[in-house]
Amino acid sequence: MHITESRLILLDSQVLFTCVLALYTALCLWRTPPGTTKRYIWLVIAGLASGASISVKWTGLATPGLIAIVSFFGLHFLVEPLSLVECGIAGASGLGLYAALFWLHLKVLNKSGPGDAFMPLEFQRTLIGSQFYDAAARGMGFWRTLAEINRVMFTSNRDIVDDHNWASKWWQWVINARGILYYTQESPPGSGLFAQIYLIGNPFVILLVLATNCLFVAWLFYSLRYSVIQSVRAPTGHEPTAKTKAKLATDTSCPNVPSAGTGYLPAPAERSVLATGVFLLFGWLTSLLPFVLVDRTSFLYHYLPALMYGQLLAALVVDQLPRRLRYFVCCLIVCGVLAAYLYWAPWVYALPRSSDWHQSRRWMARWN
Repeated sequence: MHITESRLILLDSQVLFTCVLALYTALCLWRTPPGTTKRYIWLVIAGLASGASISVKWTGLATPGLIAIVSFFGLHFLVEPLSLVECGIAGASGLGLYAALFWLHLKVLNKSGPGDAFMPLEFQRTLIGSQFYDAAARGMGFWRTLAEINRVMFTSNRDIVDDHNWASKWWQWVINARGILYYTQESPPGSGLFAQIYLIGNPFVILLVLATNCLFVAWLFYSLRYSVIQSVRAPTGHEPTAKTKAKLATDTSCPNVPSAGTGYLPAPAERSVLATGVFLLFGWLTSLLPFVLVDRTSFLYHYLPALMYGQLLAALVVDQLPRRLRYFVCCLIVCGVLAAYLYWAPWVYALPRSSDWHQSRRWMARWN
């Protein structure tokens, strides 16, 4: 899916790039000491990267949103929250870039086009070639124009509810149930061979992400189960009963649970891994959330930002395996990803194949 989107120079590949860049720069920012020159440099860079991800497409909003929440509240990656001044610098950098790109757009593209009807008459009077063009018109101010354009963008996207042959729902993305046919043509004519560009996720990767995400959620609940005992004594300050202590002392089902009297939370290292996993899980969920809550036409490529977090979470889960097993699993994953890529490569590069070949690759009912 990533290769197809990149080869066709589609916006979602650029959204993915800017989201990765924003997340990377945020991690660099969170590791810098407060009050240093490095901190201020990374504040600006992280702000610009976040602004770029929103500027390409609003579907990239989840990543800057998560970065802002972690930074403002000082969660997990930070010892303490960013100061209000630091938050202001990062926010101004991102929003400044977002506004600057619109300013440049309005300065350079000042001619009439098919989107005129979306804009107010006052703005259309300033467009060269418009039926309402008036050379003497002063037009709307920049900030008013910016607000109006964003309002129109929001309402237009919200109102895209028409049925489309290649549309799909968010729950279909996580199981790779629906693809998109971008191109099909007999090549060469009369040969009986057909070149197609058909967008699907790498089936091995999609299923791996789903499986490891579910495994992480199970691990998270399993660990939280042993933390609940804190509620026995935390509200009142009383120790657990002798019966509870005895049960915990003999419970060997979870190797991370310490013996009675030494506390009941997982080890600090495991807590850190779980916290990182929760961050990635929230990235996956919040990237999907707009498509869960809003009833608008959507397509498989909208899954790319969420898939990024799912892949990172999969890597985190695999990284917790014992060393030898981890190497073995990594080799299996590389072989599985490569085998699936080669198996469906003609759909990526539009290599001519017979109708029977194409039909043999349609593993899902809606890969039509």
